[in-house]
Amino acid sequence: YRLITYLDYQAQIIFIRAVLTHADYDKENWKNDNWFNNP
Repeated sequence: YRLITYLDYQAQIIFIRAVLTHADYDKENWKNDNWFNNP
């Protein structure tokens, strides 16, 4: 599995965005999610 996260170092918070299989991760669809463009 792959864990996709965003780290907010100032607030010391980890946001877990997705838990993907290796096959889903390799498709790279998660990179097109607006959440990653505007955390």
